[in-house]
Amino acid sequence: MDFLLRPTDNTGADSIITILPSPGFVIKSKLVSTQNRQSNLTHLEPNVKIFINVCHEASVPKPDIDFDPNVVYPLIMENQWEIPIVTSAIRDDKDKKGSPCYVWDCCINTICMNWISVNIQLRDILVEWCLESCEISDTVEISRDALSFPKMKKKGEIIPPLEILSDVLKKDYRMDLISFAEDEKNDPASILKLKRDLFTEETNNSLDDSDGKSLPSLFPNTSNYTSEKPLIQEIDDLTLNEIKNKKSIISQETPEIHFEVNIRKTNNRKDYKLRIEVLSEIESASSLLVRYQQEDNSLFIKNTNLDFYKEKKLEIPLPSIFSKADAASMRCFFIIGEKKLIIFI
Repeated sequence: MDFLLRPTDNTGADSIITILPSPGFVIKSKLVSTQNRQSNLTHLEPNVKIFINVCHEASVPKPDIDFDPNVVYPLIMENQWEIPIVTSAIRDDKDKKGSPCYVWDCCINTICMNWISVNIQLRDILVEWCLESCEISDTVEISRDALSFPKMKKKGEIIPPLEILSDVLKKDYRMDLISFAEDEKNDPASILKLKRDLFTEETNNSLDDSDGKSLPSLFPNTSNYTSEKPLIQEIDDLTLNEIKNKKSIISQETPEIHFEVNIRKTNNRKDYKLRIEVLSEIESASSLLVRYQQEDNSLFIKNTNLDFYKEKKLEIPLPSIFSKADAASMRCFFIIGEKKLIIFI
């Protein structure tokens, strides 16, 4: 859940919480696009450097469940766990060469900062959440290709205090987005529309508490499928002509999936040794099937959305150092905005 900072008036001052952040680390990148930004908002130039101060303070809420990789990563994949972020309004600044740049502050709970300092995978996930929070708060697009982490604890002389309404901490858009995503079958355009609608609604009420793009579950819930249609259908349900016509339509109209695989070593060798990234046209985690094949020590991936694409199968051979036990502890995430599957093993 992200708590997006907005200007407040003097009414109900008793319900305003002031946060005094302590610096943690800095994310550096650049703006890719501002074309969807509303005309009544401050004009922002694309291709300008941006900095995000990832900071912390004890009064920022933390997840109800403390971080345990074995417990939390499955919850993240099911949209059931994330680190709350208080995100400031964007502000102007100068880089060390005197060129204009933009700065945000993303503040998390101090305990959460301790978690990400010892777990590199959780830190990577938090970085993506911070980027998405800034993108949604100011309707911009930030480059992932230009990401870097300068050796500085903060950008600017100080991190300004953040003010947030205490009531907004009780409001959670997570269930709204999950419900909407289920109704729209994880259609990214529909989810983005909901986020913008929520952003507009809360801007009118001074504070926003919208949610960033999530990392949905990679593995579909099989219980949902058994309730929707029987596993076995009688041939009487469909005529042979209908079957032939459907096959003809699929072969003529559905395009092929293109998988692009990138494999590299992880920085933290204690928990995981490899980071496997798979780019494709797939727009939802529910459209992918991933499993480990013990017989040839490989990962098997295929798309399941055959209404839109032809079936494409991918096998990724694993080094001999990996075993079935390693596969049992692998973690998978899907970044909707980049159409990217990430596997840690």
